[in-house]
Amino acid sequence: MPVASLLALLTIAPSPLPAPPTPVVTTVASPIVMRSVIAMPGQGPRTTERFAVQVRQDDHVLWSGEMMRASDGMASFSEQMRESRACTEGEMPASGRSNVSQNSSLSVSISPNYPFAEGVVRISVERTRPYGEAAAGCEGEEGSSTVRFETRAQLPAGKAVTLRGESGLSVTITRR
Repeated sequence: MPVASLLALLTIAPSPLPAPPTPVVTTVASPIVMRSVIAMPGQGPRTTERFAVQVRQDDHVLWSGEMMRASDGMASFSEQMRESRACTEGEMPASGRSNVSQNSSLSVSISPNYPFAEGVVRISVERTRPYGEAAAGCEGEEGSSTVRFETRAQLPAGKAVTLRGESGLSVTITRR
């Protein structure tokens, strides 16, 4: 077979490519966004509540301030302090360490009570402080004491309610 014929067999004329598909433009409507509010039985519309709060240990005011929360939310306050001091050679603690640490903390929280009832909340108060020889400084052992109470309370608007825990810890709350 002559070379020209062989080349003719090998040369294939390109066939035209098919036209690309015509784009289809579709308009999609945005989905309807629905918001539902599920009311708990006995719960009215959401509101913001304000409370005047004073936490005491015996006659000493530990903290006093205002707290605010949504009727279905929580308000909390906390503070913590850690201190240490160097000990002189003559007052070394029994542990033999050259310094002592003291930890103190206070926390208060007000949260909804379930099932919901107008003016009823759950209140939690906790206080940690050095105790015993640790409170004296370098000559004692390190230690701390924690007092905590949690309770449900009815807080009529405008009336101060005092709740008492152990060791003289108390909280006075007025719902405004």
